[in-house]
Amino acid sequence: MNNQNIVFFDGYCVLCNGFVDFLIRKDKNNNLRFASLQGTTAKNNLQPDHISKIDSIVFLTKQGQVFFKSQAVLHILNSLGGIWTVFKILNIIPGFLRDFVYDIIANNRYSWFGKRDVCRIPTREEKENLLP
Repeated sequence: MNNQNIVFFDGYCVLCNGFVDFLIRKDKNNNLRFASLQGTTAKNNLQPDHISKIDSIVFLTKQGQVFFKSQAVLHILNSLGGIWTVFKILNIIPGFLRDFVYDIIANNRYSWFGKRDVCRIPTREEKENLLP
């Protein structure tokens, strides 16, 4: 069983990598680990149909729960603690509406924000947080 909270993201997506950068800066309690959906950690910890959801951020909790899209983002922000738990209020918006907005952004992320030629390569400081 997984003993870490892992954020799986599209390693080629500039927006996704920016979100990971943000989370690394804000994760003061070191609660999160990160792995691209294209990497071996995803293959070893997620179902194949979860990995194929490249247009979704995937959050795997240490309890084994898997969340996608807007629900994943809300759980990730909540895991940061502190002021970030205020985003729980967005759960009053039905999931299909949150995911509708999420899908618009996800479907346009490469054209709006760009796409890397290679997956993210961790810096020395990030190595303990970024999984293969």
